[in-house]
Amino acid sequence: MYVGMMFIAHCAEHLFAGPIPFSVFTGYFASINQPFPTAMVVLAGLIEMAVTIGLASGFMTRIAALGAVAYLFVSVGLGGHFGVGYVWVLTTGGWEFPALWMFAVSIFAFIGGGPVSVDTWLKNKFPEMPKHSFD
Repeated sequence: MYVGMMFIAHCAEHLFAGPIPFSVFTGYFASINQPFPTAMVVLAGLIEMAVTIGLASGFMTRIAALGAVAYLFVSVGLGGHFGVGYVWVLTTGGWEFPALWMFAVSIFAFIGGGPVSVDTWLKNKFPEMPKHSFD
C-alpha cells in the first residue's frame, strides 16, 4: 500500500491543489517544450491517480506497476533529470530517488498484489477464471 500511496502527493499536486500550483506545473511543462502543457499536467495527474489506486488497493497490480515504471522513466527523461546526474537533492533534481522508486514499484510487476489485494480477492471469488486474468 505504501508504494502506491507515494503517488498521492504528486496526483494531488497536479489535480487538486488549486489554480496556482496548476499554473506552476503548466508553466514548467511548457518550459520543457511539452505539447499542450495544460493537458499534459492533467494526464500526469490521472496516470498518478490510476497508479495510486492500482498499487495501493492491489487492483490490476502488475499492470499498474508496469505503467508506473514507464511513467517514472519517461517523466524523469522529459524533465531532464538524467542529464542532471545521480543525486536527487540537487536544485533541479537528479535521478537517484526516481530510480529507487522505479525499483520498488517494479517488484510488484513480478510478484503481484499479495494476499490482501483486490486481485487475490477476485481470484478467490471467481476461481473459474483463467489464472492470468487477475494475476
